[in-house]
Amino acid sequence: MRTIIIFCILLIPVLCFAQQGYVEFDTISYSGVKITDQGKRLNALSCQWQKSKNESVHLTPYEASSYATGGVVYVAKDVVISGKESRFFLEKLASGNLTLFFIKNEGKHFFVEKDSSFLIEIPKNKDNEKSTYKTLLKEITADCPKVADATNFVAYNQKSMTRFFKWYDKCVQRPFPHFRYGIKAGYEWTKINVSEERLEQFNFKYGGSFTAGLFMDVPIFVSDFSLNMGINYSRHGYSYNQLTFDKDNDFVVNLSSIKMPVLLRYSLPSNKYRFFMQSGGIIEYNFSNAHLYESTIYGNVITIERTQIHEIDDIRFGFSLGVGYEHRITTRNSLFLELSFNQLYGNMRTRDILLTIGINL
Repeated sequence: MRTIIIFCILLIPVLCFAQQGYVEFDTISYSGVKITDQGKRLNALSCQWQKSKNESVHLTPYEASSYATGGVVYVAKDVVISGKESRFFLEKLASGNLTLFFIKNEGKHFFVEKDSSFLIEIPKNKDNEKSTYKTLLKEITADCPKVADATNFVAYNQKSMTRFFKWYDKCVQRPFPHFRYGIKAGYEWTKINVSEERLEQFNFKYGGSFTAGLFMDVPIFVSDFSLNMGINYSRHGYSYNQLTFDKDNDFVVNLSSIKMPVLLRYSLPSNKYRFFMQSGGIIEYNFSNAHLYESTIYGNVITIERTQIHEIDDIRFGFSLGVGYEHRITTRNSLFLELSFNQLYGNMRTRDILLTIGINL
């Protein structure tokens, strides 16, 4: 109990500090003050300074020059929105050679400032023109050719634009996270194990078959992590034989499967040669046809008994682990070489070793 009380006492100043910010005027600034987060729309209109428990002050962009709350900085600037010039508190997203600002007022608006001189709006689409914000990004960052390719994949949102301008400030060339989809094909080695007493005598071995499918890769928060999903089709034929003293047994399986993996992927942030690792869950739907043939010899008479095996599940679940290599061939296209291991559970358990090659379209 004493430990908990001490922990709470130490935590209180941390929480209080987390709520503190600053407010700045032309000639003076106040730090360590409590600024209320009103939400993006209201934060752009005023700064709510909680001076005491019973007193709060609303400052307009004409009164305060900047303020911060929750680690987010707002700066007072004159901007033109919908043909009308007004003064707002703009949210500062990135700073360096260029400073990126954002405001949510009658839609989303991004502004860029260089050398604290003047603001350039980056509209999503220019009126009556085919050029988009990507064209303007390429023009204003032309002094760093390393980010030219990245302008093709920047999305018109805060996280994507912020990451782009931070890369521009460092002038680094890296693959910019973006949505991708494509096709892949390969070869799959599968080993089955059926939970059925009559089949325990068989020595199950790996059997191979070709596989093909589709995939898509969705970035998570514009980072090097992504959600990799796909659908793969494979068809396997198995035949196992077991000879005993008085019987010759054959177990024959024809198995068509559709596998749907949902994986968390991490890709190393290198430019042309990228290695990645991934893991996650997998669901499989089976179309199967399995029979056990038991041959018995009595004198000159051979008796064959055929039994259908129903223990193969229609739907199974499991997990998947994998590593791979991505080779960039054009700005938009890459080749993927991937090695995966799958384990699926049910009345029939399987282990898969899968080697595929794919390309995003």
